[in-house]
Amino acid sequence: MQSRGSRMLAATVNKESAWRILGIVVLACSILGGSSIGVLVNFIPVQTSFAKNSWRSGIIFTTFIIPALIEYYFKRREVDYRGLLTFKQYSFLLLTLVFQVLWTAGLIYASLNIIQSQVYVFNNVHGMYILLISLFLGVIPARKEWLGLFLAIVGCVFIIMDPKANRIESDGRSEVEQTIWPAIIDLASAFFGALYFIMSGKNVKSVPVCFLILLMNMHSWVINGLIAKYQDSAIDLFSFDVQTGCLGFMNVADQALLPLFCYALFASFFGSAGYVLCLLFYSPLVTSNAYLLEPFFAQLLGFGLGLDKMPGLMTAIGTLFAVAGIFYIDAGGRDRQESQQEEIPIEKENGEEQINLSRTINQSGIMSLNVSHYSAGRR
Repeated sequence: MQSRGSRMLAATVNKESAWRILGIVVLACSILGGSSIGVLVNFIPVQTSFAKNSWRSGIIFTTFIIPALIEYYFKRREVDYRGLLTFKQYSFLLLTLVFQVLWTAGLIYASLNIIQSQVYVFNNVHGMYILLISLFLGVIPARKEWLGLFLAIVGCVFIIMDPKANRIESDGRSEVEQTIWPAIIDLASAFFGALYFIMSGKNVKSVPVCFLILLMNMHSWVINGLIAKYQDSAIDLFSFDVQTGCLGFMNVADQALLPLFCYALFASFFGSAGYVLCLLFYSPLVTSNAYLLEPFFAQLLGFGLGLDKMPGLMTAIGTLFAVAGIFYIDAGGRDRQESQQEEIPIEKENGEEQINLSRTINQSGIMSLNVSHYSAGRR
């Protein structure tokens, strides 16, 4: 009996160790995936930022067809799929996607023009915008949130003012072309990221996750493709051409496979849905704060792959300040959410449940950002 018990204990320990190792691998791939989005778009041949993002949406949509079917098989009896999307909810979903597209387009555009650490710091300050939206709606921020807002602003100013923060091919361009305008566009796009996260909180509660990711990326592919077509008439939504087609990611014969594979596996799958998988292994606190490492890894990738020069001390200090600011805004929102345990009131209007947006932000604060982050995919 003792030997049998020892074998069972050893088997349990081995399973726990394997699960722990798998969790570390998934978390590392998710951080790497999120960090590599801006870097890898530089190696994708299709033109315009929106067309590049349409490839990501198309890859994610293709990847989630099977998971969505499996989810449907197990949930078809408990979820009314036909009644999921009313006209009102479908319109709400489309508006959410427009905000997501604008947010991601800011990241991709900036990734093609400024160094990667700047790209990720500016694109990740959506928590600061959520705080400002909350303040506008009458919510008094906690002390940590005020501190985080101050640190984030100071960090962004430091980063923009770094004279050594240049890309390899940026020599000869003006400072405005190198840093200022791409940085401003990236910072502005984070506002749409804030709106996307706030609105995604409601979508996640009403639609099964895999089906939601599938649906969102199908529409995102169309929206990105149409905007790309408007920008450049040569872009074709249903073409497999790697230079001008929004389905070019399926044409593996006419492009380098390594960049496409990395773009599909890391920037698309792990960079979007990897944090969902992380919740199987880690707490929401660990998962939601893991993305704070992305600016550092993104800069290492940008420098290592020959895209960026190594930035100066001002960027390093500014990145630390900005990351600390994002952390404090997040921590302050969590503290406020824990101190307000009452349920979010649901109002009735024409027989349908309506969530009061100002009260949602008031009580859940930055937690609305975190829930959507690993429920509907990051970008």
